[in-house]
Amino acid sequence: MRIRWHYAVLAILLSMLTWYVVIGREDVDSWLPVAIEYINTPKDVIISGHEVSKIEVHIRAPRGMIQAMYDKKLTYPINLGELQPGINNIVLKRNNLPFSSSYEVLEITPQVINLNLEKRVVRKVPVEIDFQGRIDQHYEVKSMFTVPKLVEISGSYSDIGHVKKLEVIVNEDFRKENNYKAWKKELPVSIAKGAIIQPRSVIAHVDFKEKMTQVWVKVPIKITGKYASRIEANVNFVRLHLKGPSKEFTTSKYRDDIKVEFSMDRLLREGKYNLRYDVKIPKGFILLEKNPAFLEILVK
Repeated sequence: MRIRWHYAVLAILLSMLTWYVVIGREDVDSWLPVAIEYINTPKDVIISGHEVSKIEVHIRAPRGMIQAMYDKKLTYPINLGELQPGINNIVLKRNNLPFSSSYEVLEITPQVINLNLEKRVVRKVPVEIDFQGRIDQHYEVKSMFTVPKLVEISGSYSDIGHVKKLEVIVNEDFRKENNYKAWKKELPVSIAKGAIIQPRSVIAHVDFKEKMTQVWVKVPIKITGKYASRIEANVNFVRLHLKGPSKEFTTSKYRDDIKVEFSMDRLLREGKYNLRYDVKIPKGFILLEKNPAFLEILVK
């Protein structure tokens, strides 16, 4: 007897369809994640502490119906407008779940959500620079500031009530280009837990200056002038107390630009005199003191 092949194929397809229908209608248990959706949040209220973002729901339904739920965005609404500031114990109800009566809800985890609602606090706080940059040993920070100097933070009092300031971190390596002119850069402000910051970034400004060092140096005094041969000084050297850029003192070259001179261009009577003498120092140096302060000379 000849079997018609198309009847055989049809029989196979019908049997497979029957199998899928039976399997699809078979009840199975499954856990599904459901996102918590907070709605109607008052403008002056904020959730403080831990905020539950999702729950797990144990359901029973035909396999096909459960598989259909995997592609959907499942949410459980919590109306914050109905709650009061303080601790609120919210018992999750099955009729608020996004499942029809065809689904049997076996368990909700957690069953209760504890929400701490606080009044929203808005404050302005200063932003300071935490300087962690690397600079040459002969330079130092002259000044630091941000623009703007204040930022607005908002959040619950328990989260931001203790915040007195926020920071931006400067960790550049300024030695690479050896450029110590005024520097500025937009940087993010450090985040305070539970706070909303506005603006989120500021312009950090850093100015540098050369480090200054103080030294005493011994310098010979030079007697010049028309009547130089008529006088005699009580010392041949003077000691100078100088302040200057520290990098200039790494060599002795700066000494070549220090000149001490007394010029005798007018004739005085014979005797002893205490007179001023001239000191020339390199640019950028400051003369703090000279010893002796006056030159004692003897006119012969």
